[in-house]
Amino acid sequence: MPWPLSYGNQARVLDAIREYKPKAVIVDFLFVDPRNDDTLKDLVDEIARYKKDGIALYFEGGTDLPYGEAPLRPELAKTGVRIVDPSITVYDGVVRQYPTSGYCFGPEGLTRGTCLSLALQVYKDVFPEHPLAPMK
Repeated sequence: MPWPLSYGNQARVLDAIREYKPKAVIVDFLFVDPRNDDTLKDLVDEIARYKKDGIALYFEGGTDLPYGEAPLRPELAKTGVRIVDPSITVYDGVVRQYPTSGYCFGPEGLTRGTCLSLALQVYKDVFPEHPLAPMK
């Protein structure tokens, strides 16, 4: 298939994953650049199916984007999909510590304050019966 994949093909991949009834799915692609693709509606519709099925779905938000792009295409952000910070701490090319907090994103983009990191937010959402212990 040509790259970048069409939004319709991305939706088909998510549809196939949804069939396994996961508790959560993290999409590790950045959808920040607008491009002409009339299958965008397919991806928006698939996000709605995840929501209907109660599967936590997260899209990574772009940080430090060079041209002031939104962290996620507005059409996708408006679906209410969770947007999480993909940042990790890197030291000499090796991750030495996973951050416990990161940027906060809302449908309109970056918001103020700090939020839980991707992994901690997913854990909190998927296992609410097992609250996180306070970070020290």
